[in-house]
Amino acid sequence: MVGLLGLVGLVGLVGAASSASPAGGADEAALGAAYVALHTLRCRSLATQRRLASGGTLGPETSVDKVLLAAAEQQLYDTARDLLPGVVELTESSWRTEYLYSRAATIYGGTAEIQRNIIARRLLDLGKE
Repeated sequence: MVGLLGLVGLVGLVGAASSASPAGGADEAALGAAYVALHTLRCRSLATQRRLASGGTLGPETSVDKVLLAAAEQQLYDTARDLLPGVVELTESSWRTEYLYSRAATIYGGTAEIQRNIIARRLLDLGKE
């Protein structure tokens, strides 16, 4: 749900936040941060998609995509949890399902620590230390 559906969900959160939350500016900052994380992911993944479309192969640089994906997903669903109190924790909503999946997805794609290690060793040539 991080792609287009995530952005649609984010727009829905804007409406919910403006009508339900007295925090105002803090909510807008959280929504903005989630939007920026999603946009960054989309820009980066576009480069990967173009490389594939031109017949290129995937390499260790896809670890950057995985780290950005995990961060964007978790930021979006953390924001949803903060702006919609009780919805994630207490209801059987799609927000709950996606929130829980966002936690498991970081394990499916390799933990962030492993992905950062790949980035450091293979892309930045930083060695084992």
